[in-house]
Amino acid sequence: MIGHRVGRYWRWCWALITPGIMTLILIYFYATYQSLTYNNVPYPNWAYALGWTITAFGVLQVPIWAVVAIVRQPGESLREKVSGAFQPVSSWGPSDPLLREQYNKDLANDNVTKDLSCWGKVKKNFSG
Repeated sequence: MIGHRVGRYWRWCWALITPGIMTLILIYFYATYQSLTYNNVPYPNWAYALGWTITAFGVLQVPIWAVVAIVRQPGESLREKVSGAFQPVSSWGPSDPLLREQYNKDLANDNVTKDLSCWGKVKKNFSG
C-alpha cells in the first residue's frame, strides 16, 4: 500500500506493544475506578446508565456486525458461514483497472502464503 515493506519496529508496535499497553491501561482503569463526584456530590445513577449506554453502543458495533456478516453468508454449516465472513468479497481491491490487474496477478502468484497455516501466516507477517 505504501510502496515498501513496513519495518520490524512498526510490526512489533502494531502487533504487541500497543495492544499490550492498551490492555494494561484498561486493567489499571478498572482496578482504580472510583465513583465520579462534582463538588463532593456523587453523580446520579441515570448519568452512569447513560454513560454506559453510549459506551456499549460504540463497543458493541464490532460483534453485532460480525454476527450480521456471518448470518448473511451462504453456507450449510456455521463453520462455512464464519469462514466465508472472514474472506474478502470479489470486488475488494484497487479500483484503478491497471492496479487491480497487478493486484490479481500478485494474488495468483502468492504461493508462499497459500501453503502456510494460519499461525504460519501470522509469523510471516510479524517477522517479515
